[in-house]
Amino acid sequence: MKKCTFLISFALLASMILNAEPIPDGYYSSIEGKSDSILKSTLCQIVGGGVRYEYGTTSYHTSSNPPQWEKGDLKAYGTWQALPLTDRREDGSIWDMYSNSVRYYPNKQGESGCSLNIEHCLPKSWWGGDVNDAYKDLYHLNPSDAQANSQKSNYAPGHVQKGDKFDNGSFRMDSKSKSTYGYICFEPAPEYRGDFARAYFYIATAYENIKWSDTYISAGYIRPDNYLFFSDAIIQVLLDWHREDPVSDKEICRAEQISSIQHNRNPYIDYPELIEHIWGNKKGQSASLDNLMCTYGTGTCSEFVPPVDTEHKFDTLLNFPALTKSIVNAVPNCFASDKIQSNGTSSITMGASTTDGFLSFSKLNLQKEATLIFRASAYNTATSMQLDIYADDQLINTISEDVENFTRNEVRYTTTIPAGTDSVSIVSVGGATTKRACMQELYLLTPKSEIETILSSASTAQPTAKKVFQRHIIHHCGQPHLLCSWIMITLTESIKRNSVFLGLWLASVLALTIALILIDKGTLHLLLCDHHSAWADRLLPVLSDTCHWLPYALSAVLLLWRWQAGVFMSGSLILSTIITQTIKHIVRAPRPLTWFAENMPDVTLPLTEGINMHHYLSFPSGHSTTFFCLYFALTALFTYYSYSASPVSANAFWAKLFPKTQATPSSSRKASPSVQIAVQLLFFSLAAVGSYSRIYLSQHFALDVLAGMLIGVFSVALVAHIFVAVMRRKPDTRTA
Repeated sequence: MKKCTFLISFALLASMILNAEPIPDGYYSSIEGKSDSILKSTLCQIVGGGVRYEYGTTSYHTSSNPPQWEKGDLKAYGTWQALPLTDRREDGSIWDMYSNSVRYYPNKQGESGCSLNIEHCLPKSWWGGDVNDAYKDLYHLNPSDAQANSQKSNYAPGHVQKGDKFDNGSFRMDSKSKSTYGYICFEPAPEYRGDFARAYFYIATAYENIKWSDTYISAGYIRPDNYLFFSDAIIQVLLDWHREDPVSDKEICRAEQISSIQHNRNPYIDYPELIEHIWGNKKGQSASLDNLMCTYGTGTCSEFVPPVDTEHKFDTLLNFPALTKSIVNAVPNCFASDKIQSNGTSSITMGASTTDGFLSFSKLNLQKEATLIFRASAYNTATSMQLDIYADDQLINTISEDVENFTRNEVRYTTTIPAGTDSVSIVSVGGATTKRACMQELYLLTPKSEIETILSSASTAQPTAKKVFQRHIIHHCGQPHLLCSWIMITLTESIKRNSVFLGLWLASVLALTIALILIDKGTLHLLLCDHHSAWADRLLPVLSDTCHWLPYALSAVLLLWRWQAGVFMSGSLILSTIITQTIKHIVRAPRPLTWFAENMPDVTLPLTEGINMHHYLSFPSGHSTTFFCLYFALTALFTYYSYSASPVSANAFWAKLFPKTQATPSSSRKASPSVQIAVQLLFFSLAAVGSYSRIYLSQHFALDVLAGMLIGVFSVALVAHIFVAVMRRKPDTRTA
C-alpha cells in the first residue's frame, strides 16, 4: 500500500478539481496476503458494491427504495447520460473503441444517436441477458459503432489472423473457418486491447456469483465452477492483451469518472498486477499491497467539455438540437415525411426500405440571407449517402459522401439560404438502405456574421484537421506512443502561427547543414569567427552572458503574470537543458581551443580578451539551445495571446512594448500582421545572434550551434501540447 499511499494523497486535490471520487482509505486492505480464488472472492466483496444507473436514457437510479438522490449522484441520469463524462474526447467527439468514425453525442448530451449503440464489452447474453447490476455496469459499457456492435454480437475475444468476417480498420473479426480457435472471434485496435481485457476480468470478479448462461458454458467460453472462470484459450488472449496494452491515461481517467458515478472501483485498473496473481504468472503468490504498482492518480485527464448553450445567443429561426419525426411535426410549418424513422430520442434516418424521406420547412419568409446547419452521416449499413437541399423548390446544394472501410464520420454541414426564400427542403436520394443518410441536430440561423461564432464555439463542431490527424497518429502509433502525435500536432500548429520565426530557423538550419557538408569543421569555424572588431568584442560577450540569467528572470515574470505561461516557459527550458546536458556528457566533444591545438596546431584562433575559455563538453551548444528555446517559447506565447480570446486583452499587454499597437475588442484580438512579423523577426534575431556569439568567441563549432537550434525548438514543440491544454482550459460547470 505504501507505493500507492503517496499517489492517493497527491491525487486528492486533483480528484476535487476533476470531480473524481478518491479511493476510500483502506478500500483494498482486506486483500493483503490473499491469493488465487480467495483473492478473487475478496475483490468481489469489495467492488461489487456501489450503485448502478438504469440502462439507456434518462431514468432514476436504484441505490435505494424508493429512489432518492445522494451527494455526487447525477440526477435522473441513465447510462447514456453518463457516457459523455466517461467516453468523450477533448474535442467533444465520442471515444469509440469499436471504429475510427468521428461522431458526437446528440444535443451535446448523452443520448442514442446516428449509428451508435451502448455495447456490453462482455456480452450480456453470457449470463442470459438479465437486467441485473452487470447489465448496467459502466466499467464494461462503451459507446460503439452500431455496425461493429452488431458484428461483434456475443462472440469471444481472440487473436485475429485474417479479419475476413469484419474489419473496419479498428475492430477486426475472424470467421470460424479462419479462426485458430474453431469459433468466431474479435479483436479491437492495439491501443484498446488492455481496456477490453481488464473489463472482462472485472466482470468475472465483481459478478462471479450471478447465474451464467448454460449455452455459453456448453460452448466452453466460461466455466463458473472454476474460479478462473474463462476457458484457457480466452484467459491467454486476455492476458496477452493486458500485457501488451498497459493501463493508459484514457483508462485511468475513465475509471475516475465511473467511480464518481457508481462509487466502486475496477481493481485491475488501480492495481494491474492483481490479474497476474489470479490468472497469470503469479498464481499461488500472496498479494501484498506494498509490492503492487498503483496507477491511481497517475493519469493526465483532458478537461470535460461542457455543452454550449447557443439557443439564446443567436437569431435562431429553426432550432432542433434533438431531431426526431415527432419533434419536427410538432412545430408549425415543419414536416417530416412518413418514411422518416426516429433513432431513439435525438436522430433520424432519412427513409425506410426503398423509399426515401424528406424534411420540409415552410413560411420562412427570410428577410435576409440565412444559414442551414445540420449534422449527418451515412446510415449504419449504408455505403454512401446523398442529401439534396432545395430553396423554394430550386436545388441549391447536394451533399454526398461515400463510406470507406466502414468508417462513417459525422460531419456538420452548412448551406447558405438566399434572402427571400419561403421554404427549405432536405431530400434523401438513393432509393435503398445502402444509400441513406442519418441526421441529428438542425438549425436555421441569421445573421451570417453570428453564425461563424456558433460554429467555432459549439462543442460538437466538425472535427478540425488537427484532431482527425491526432486520431490517425494514435491509431498507427498506438496509445502508449502518443508522444509522436503530440510532436506532429504541435509542430503543425506552430508552423501556422509562427511561420516567420520557423521559416528563418529552417533556412538557417539548412544553410548550416549544407555548409557543414561542403566545408570541413575547422575551416568553417575560421570562416565564421575570423572577423573580430572592437564593438563586437564588447557586445557579443554581454549578449552571450544573458543566457545565464535572462531565462530565469523571464520565467519568474511569466509566472507572476500568467502561471500557465511561466510553467510552459520553465518546462521548455528544463527539458532542453536535460537533453543538452545528457548529450554533452555522453559525447564529451572537445571545444575549439582544444580541438585546434590537437588537430591544427599551426592555427592561432582569434580570441576575445577576458573570456574564460572552456575545453570540453562542446556538443551541443547549451547557450544556443537556451537561446532558441527561450525566444521560440516567447514567440509561441506572443502568437498564442495575440490570437487568444482570453478575458485579458493580449494586445493591451503587448501595446506597452509596441505603442503603435492598438488594443482590440474581445471579439477580435489578433495582432496586426506587421506586429506579428516584427516580433518574430526580433526574437529570431536575438536567438540567432546569441547563438553566433558562441562561434565568434570560439566556445563552440557550427555543428554544436546547429544541434542547439534543433534541440531548443524541439523542446518547445514537445512541451507546447501541455501549454495549449492548460491555457485553453475552461471551468468545469457540472454540478455534483
